[in-house]
Amino acid sequence: MKVSLIATVLNAGDRLEGFLASVSRQTRPPDEVVVVDGGSTDRTLEALREAAGITLLEEPGANVARGRNVNHRFRELGLDMRLAKDAIVDRPLRDPLGATWWRYFSHARGDAIAGMYPERHAVRLGAYSGALWAWSTRGTVRKLATIAGAASYASTPLRRVATRFEDPAERAKAMLTVPALIALVDAAKIAGYLAGLPRRRQPS
Repeated sequence: MKVSLIATVLNAGDRLEGFLASVSRQTRPPDEVVVVDGGSTDRTLEALREAAGITLLEEPGANVARGRNVNHRFRELGLDMRLAKDAIVDRPLRDPLGATWWRYFSHARGDAIAGMYPERHAVRLGAYSGALWAWSTRGTVRKLATIAGAASYASTPLRRVATRFEDPAERAKAMLTVPALIALVDAAKIAGYLAGLPRRRQPS
């Protein structure tokens, strides 16, 4: 599985050396390092262009959130480690699957605490609860319905994978990975939302 390290920078020339050194010290180096520059006016751009193993995306005015969204145009598949602006990686990166779980768990828990997107989370929980119920019964039609629903749910990322990989073996491997990643992310969202419900803020 491809792992990307993503950072957004602005006038970070005096900190780039430490950042790049910290990345090189990782026991599990990322497969790619993508840096979005928000319009630096110092030597940041020159230093990034000279650095080995860096993919530079220039987006004047980009903040951390905008830099993350710009990066989505560049990459469509894989796991990513997202850093705050000008961050130093001062400890080993977590296992990519664990990092992905924690990110979506934390976001969904925050949604529950803030009372955001309740319908979306309810639909997700209901869909998975219904699928588990269907597979716990003897009805073949119900099981086939859950398979058809899952195939429709995963159709967009599967189409992207089908067109992205030219090698048949790599394409097959990626297409098998997509449903597992979707299930992992959705499980993290469900667990996070349920964990946050007891702490939901009451309207004042």
